Amino acid sequence: MRRALKPGGLFVFDTYNRDVFLKRLQPFMVTEKGEDLMIDRGSFDTITSRWYNRRIVIRDGVRKDKPFFVCLYNPSEIEQMINEAGMQVYKMLGGYDSQPLSNKSSRMVIIAVKPDAE
Repeated sequence: MRRALKPGGLFVFDTYNRDVFLKRLQPFMVTEKGEDLMIDRGSFDTITSRWYNRRIVIRDGVRKDKPFFVCLYNPSEIEQMINEAGMQVYKMLGGYDSQPLSNKSSRMVIIAVKPDAE
């Protein structure tokens, strides 16, 4: 990301706030849309910081397994990774409504800046 930006350029991304995500983590969640179902069965690996989801989608009576994982981080880990990439955190927000990041924010919107001087 740093190489793609001009000096002073901004990089914006959002991700789950791991600390809040894990507090709210349920062993499973079922989403229904008409006759179709999506079943999420997740687990968190503290060694790798990965949340594994063994997702099952049943659409038109046909089952498809669609497992995936997501790496989860807390705000200080995100800031460390940004700094290690040669960038600086400009702002950390608790969502796209510009609320400050707090211990209740389920998401983190991070705005990083490429320093002017290289």
